[in-house]
Amino acid sequence: MAAKIWRRPLPVSFYKSCIFRQTGIAALDAAGLSWEQTLDPEGFCHAHTAFISADIAVVCCLRGAQQADSGEVPAKAGLPELPEYGIFQYVRDDTNPMVAELATMICAAYGGAPPRAKRPPRAKGRTWEKTI
Repeated sequence: MAAKIWRRPLPVSFYKSCIFRQTGIAALDAAGLSWEQTLDPEGFCHAHTAFISADIAVVCCLRGAQQADSGEVPAKAGLPELPEYGIFQYVRDDTNPMVAELATMICAAYGGAPPRAKRPPRAKGRTWEKTI
């Protein structure tokens, strides 16, 4: 198990524009866990990705969307629970056949329901990511 998830302050790395940044930091603050921003990449994804891969920091992301060399932080690490988010894809019934095929391929790649499903697919929540 990676040592960084046990360290306090917890090293985190969020893009300024990350939709999970505010929620992740708020969850850490509410749990009384100290944290430090190790990198503020401002769009430079290679540095951010390298920090996560090298086990220098953790980040929260959609469950199942972790980098190939990363995984979920186990509950015993004591990080707070994160809220669930839904991911929705809408395709018009009269859309171009190529667009419809692309939508189907996107859903298949992410394990979602077909794009014309009555109920849009939902992610199973968010998770903290660390190197495995």
